[in-house]
Amino acid sequence: MVGLGAQCRPLPEDVDRAVKSGNTELAKRLIGRYLNDGATPHALRERLELELRKIGRLPWLFPYSADEADGLLSAAWPGYVKGSIMEHLEKGELNWIYLDGEIRVERRAVENAPKRIPGLEEKRSDSDLALRDENIRVMLRDGSRRARIRVRMTLRPKKGFGGFVHVNLPVVRKAEQIERITILAHSPSLISIDSEDELMRTAVFESDRLGEDEEFSVEYEYVIRATHRVIRPDEEAEETGDYGEYLAEEAPHILFTPYITALRDGIVGDETRPAEKARLIYEWITTHVGYSFMREYSTIDDISEYAAANLKGDCGVQAFLFITLCRASGIPARWQSGWYVTPERAGHHDWAEFRLPGHGWCFADCSFGGGAWREGNTERWRYYFGSDDIFRAPCNNASCRILTGKRHYPADPTDSQSGEVESETEGFASEDFTSALEVLEFEVLE
Repeated sequence: MVGLGAQCRPLPEDVDRAVKSGNTELAKRLIGRYLNDGATPHALRERLELELRKIGRLPWLFPYSADEADGLLSAAWPGYVKGSIMEHLEKGELNWIYLDGEIRVERRAVENAPKRIPGLEEKRSDSDLALRDENIRVMLRDGSRRARIRVRMTLRPKKGFGGFVHVNLPVVRKAEQIERITILAHSPSLISIDSEDELMRTAVFESDRLGEDEEFSVEYEYVIRATHRVIRPDEEAEETGDYGEYLAEEAPHILFTPYITALRDGIVGDETRPAEKARLIYEWITTHVGYSFMREYSTIDDISEYAAANLKGDCGVQAFLFITLCRASGIPARWQSGWYVTPERAGHHDWAEFRLPGHGWCFADCSFGGGAWREGNTERWRYYFGSDDIFRAPCNNASCRILTGKRHYPADPTDSQSGEVESETEGFASEDFTSALEVLEFEVLE
């Protein structure tokens, strides 16, 4: 399998020119030439194999011509002005690439439009925001809150029938805020479940002959305890533990590039107090990086630098930038992700943890914080610097790790949220399977 850190390695300049010009056929031929050359170093070979995979994903990720996207947006949003697509592309309000002589527009253009184009009114339920604000009121009053949550994760392949498949399904791990986890049920083909301490925890399944109606599932219950942390810059103690691994670079997405270090200097300046540096980083990201749905992370070479240069990104993109800027500023920080879980629904979510002397591990949810800032809700904006909520299912405390038993390149090389499927010969792409997390019970304990 191609190393997950290969994404940030440079391409040969001829391949890079072909890729950037959108000439995929030339790029494929050039990559083939390097791969067929026995003198090509292994590290470069890995990078080229990954680029070849990425090129193959682009038509699916950017399926629309500019005219097609314009028509879809006009039909979906009454406030959209038909014929204005190029204006929005030039402003960076929608994602696009140049592919084989034509501008191609992102698959999620209709979903992204109300988040990126001013004047489009997003049709959404405010129930999530009401739950968050209620949680904050309770947390500010009581300091903590607990919930017992029962969920079932299910995955169903769309191909590979009659053959062998290996499946990984994410499972909540024993993270800082998790008190206990109980596995309640699973489908018959389970072969193992990672230990509760595994940084990217999964349940592992195998089927020797996949049936067309076969699905893989795991049901479990966990108790989460959220804590409100009041962070004051001048109330810090000496740090006694060794957290060096959370201060280091971690390819491909946590790198102290020249631009990242220059950005850090501009944000943090002469500040020396860790808590104040972390606060300055959080405030800069939440007020400068707008929310945007993203293409697959496997097609972004350095997610932190992407966020810093483009000033947009979803929850994971913003979390990576926060972690990278914290580490570059001498503050231990790490990834946490899994699911956002409420009594009504569950969806993918990523956030960050950072460690302060005297406070321990604290949370930073730049996505939720940025949304609150844009709404003018300063209480919620401040809350998500340091504190968490009960609406979490943390399955990962790391990124870009190889899952148990996996042999082929993953659909999502960053973390484990949707699950992964592979046959003996290939890893399945995200469109080759469906998965969902069903909320079966949600009980607030106090």
